[in-house]
Amino acid sequence: MNFDAIVGVAEAALVWTWGLLNSNFSTALAGAAAGAYGAQFIAERNERQRRLLREIRSTNAAIIVAFSITNMFYALKRQYVKELKERFEKQKKDLDDLRQKQREEFFRTPRTFEFMQIF
Repeated sequence: MNFDAIVGVAEAALVWTWGLLNSNFSTALAGAAAGAYGAQFIAERNERQRRLLREIRSTNAAIIVAFSITNMFYALKRQYVKELKERFEKQKKDLDDLRQKQREEFFRTPRTFEFMQIF
């Protein structure tokens, strides 16, 4: 096979390839590929947005639960614990005062101390 034959075959292959690339088939193939890539990109973006929105909503729900628990314990403390502590401090002060008086009087008149009912 001589060089002119090889050049002739290469030239025919090049013309055939150029004709194929310049045809409606190649244009449709390129359009289909670009459309599929674009559709995949849009689908992934939408899925990423849905996941992010779901995560934000879950985080908001967790924040609300934590706030509700904290608020409930604060209300419990304000309603019960604060009053109990104030009563305890007052009774402790009264008991200390009574003990101080008994030490000063040196058991002249024994006194009893009664604790108040808490509930």
